[in-house]
Amino acid sequence: MCQNFLYEIKKRITFNNLIFLCELTLLFLGVLATFLQYGHYEKLMGNSASRFLLVLGPHLGIGRPYTDLWEFVPPGFLTVANAWVVLFGWSMISLRFLQITLLLVAGTSFLLIIKKIFKTSVLELVIFTSFVTIFYSPILQSDMLSIETFGIAFALLGLVSLLYIEKPVWKLALSGALFFLASQMKETFTFSVLALVPYYVMLLKRYPKLSTLRTIALSLLGPFLVVILIIIYLQWSGGWLGYGQILSYKITRVQPLGSIGSVVSRIRYVESLFSENFLHWHGYISSLIVLNLMIAYYFKLLTIKAGRSVKASYEFLIRIKTNGGFTWIDISGILFSVGIFLGIIMYGQYSVDTRQIPVVTAFFILIGVLLKAPVSAFNKFMHRRCEMLLTSIILAIVLIIFVSPQVRLFHIFFHQIKLHISGELYKNKESKRFYVRTSTYEVTNYIFSRTSTGDCILNPYGWEVAETYIYSRRKPCSRHFLANLMVQEEWQIEEYKKQVLDNPPVAILYNTNIIDLDIKDFAKKVIDYENILKHCYSIDNQYQKFPYLISGAETKINLYWKREDMDDKQFKSCFNKYAYKN
Repeated sequence: MCQNFLYEIKKRITFNNLIFLCELTLLFLGVLATFLQYGHYEKLMGNSASRFLLVLGPHLGIGRPYTDLWEFVPPGFLTVANAWVVLFGWSMISLRFLQITLLLVAGTSFLLIIKKIFKTSVLELVIFTSFVTIFYSPILQSDMLSIETFGIAFALLGLVSLLYIEKPVWKLALSGALFFLASQMKETFTFSVLALVPYYVMLLKRYPKLSTLRTIALSLLGPFLVVILIIIYLQWSGGWLGYGQILSYKITRVQPLGSIGSVVSRIRYVESLFSENFLHWHGYISSLIVLNLMIAYYFKLLTIKAGRSVKASYEFLIRIKTNGGFTWIDISGILFSVGIFLGIIMYGQYSVDTRQIPVVTAFFILIGVLLKAPVSAFNKFMHRRCEMLLTSIILAIVLIIFVSPQVRLFHIFFHQIKLHISGELYKNKESKRFYVRTSTYEVTNYIFSRTSTGDCILNPYGWEVAETYIYSRRKPCSRHFLANLMVQEEWQIEEYKKQVLDNPPVAILYNTNIIDLDIKDFAKKVIDYENILKHCYSIDNQYQKFPYLISGAETKINLYWKREDMDDKQFKSCFNKYAYKN
């Protein structure tokens, strides 16, 4: 019996199963590394606090999203995050679990996609290793519950649905719904819907027109249902009035594609920025396109004569699929990646932070598809010359050289795991400052105890102010609570001034060490808070130069209250009088 058991185990230990085990281990390590990082967040901070302020506003009674609390986060994010808060609450345990769920969904979906597309274990493992090392690194996971993480999880789920569901109606309806929902979490994912194009082409080619039209009509029910859910959320939360303004503003930020040369140059810039910070070489995509064209020419693929543009494009797509070794799945993966790149360049998402999350995903899917033909040609060439194991080892070495991340990323990835497991994190002050993100509840609890529901407060400067409103459960005096965002538009400045001057804050939490905003320029263009504080407020001695942690860096804050010797009318008059220096 023991021998039979060992025989069964030995039979299951195949090369492909070992590869799959390695991939699952990598995924576990990636999620673990990120969990260890976010496991130390004791409060919602930074950008995550700004976004969740809109989600929590109606629950805390401090304002409606968009209408009373202005931020650019799309409504799909708010709809999903609100559903989570309703079901599981917004404790940090709940939010950490949400973060891990999103990361697991994204990683698992990516693995399922490349398994369906690549069908070469070595290529699959190398690409997945590079993806995990970069995607789960602290550089890209620098912001808890980023909208990029939400968006990529749903976009990848959409592609998984497209590749794995057999029935056309369900395939197109569910994937279309998920792609659309992803676009309503981050505009970057708007064109991920291009992945559907090959399947609509296939429908037109295989089925009668009436049946095809019925299938297409039914498939649109998926995105339509998402629209209905978002409308219901906006109606319930009271955000419907302000959303139109957000939408029109977003449209003005779109950068036209321009000429083909302009599109290519911008995509190459995105690729070069990514390669420079995470990989070694430049020109991956263009080099592989040339290589694929050479292979295609060798197999006499490029034999289509130019005809009418639409017909020629359609025929070319069919010919690539049937003669060039590409499948509908490959083309769908390519269009998914190209769609994300288009979204990136149209919305100018070029920074090296969480905004690289869609880039790394699209890049590795596209590179993997473009490597299929060269890898296949290599395997055929080596088939009669080497054993399979040796061929796989040589191929792995070549691929690692080609797409392996920079060594520093491996160091960062494993170093943070080592720091936590060894306990060194708690001995190393610099590491602890980076990973343990918190700030005291003492000040916000104190503000809550001294104010009433109708009062408004203000934390005037910086990107980190939203946590003040969440944990004090008091509304900001203007819906433009992010001063750094507000100063970019004249109409927002005017609205901000009117709202604050009409309803001055009962308390001001003043950061004395602001470095991400020009305070003098703000005082000149908007409101001079330092002047107001001198004349209309008194400092709370208990919270004078009080140590306050912001994004791992300690700063000093002062807490001011409106002067007790003034009634409401006198206080408002004082505030308006000293809002600007004479």
